Amino acid sequence: MRLFVAVRLPEEVKTNISRKLVALVPEEAFKHVEKENLHITICFIGEVLPEDAENLKAGFEKAELQDVAQFTVCCTGIGSFGKNVLWLGITEGAEELGKIAGIVSRGLGIVNPDFHAHITLARNRNASFEEAKEITEKLSKTNFSAEFPANSVCLMASELSRSGPHYEVVSERTFASISSGL
Repeated sequence: MRLFVAVRLPEEVKTNISRKLVALVPEEAFKHVEKENLHITICFIGEVLPEDAENLKAGFEKAELQDVAQFTVCCTGIGSFGKNVLWLGITEGAEELGKIAGIVSRGLGIVNPDFHAHITLARNRNASFEEAKEITEKLSKTNFSAEFPANSVCLMASELSRSGPHYEVVSERTFASISSGL
């Protein structure tokens, strides 16, 4: 199984991203991220054996997140990783997400040096760099913005199938409701 750590998005936010952004990306050139799979990746762990999954779950559950308070996330700004991935950026809440990524990575005993808070919208199938750039510019012109409270972080399992990945929550850590200094 593949594991990753993520902040899940509220249904309304996923629906708006799917309808207002993902729907504008040509499916013949890009593989859309399905609405139910939209999330903010905190840490990608990758393929693990079942016994390693249990150890990682224990590390996630022991990560020192008890002082992390709920915070607001604002999603805005479109970007790409080269021509491979189209993403929606995080403006407000990016610093908190970075701190959480560090805490979780230490708890899992892994290195996560290139953390960049974002929501993946689509992955390139066969678009050229120029086509990817045009799509990025088109999405940017929507001036899309969404805001929501981040209440928890989850260890997620991803099972791949012909119809695409299916995600399942392995463990969830809820943030404190009163700010305590993150």
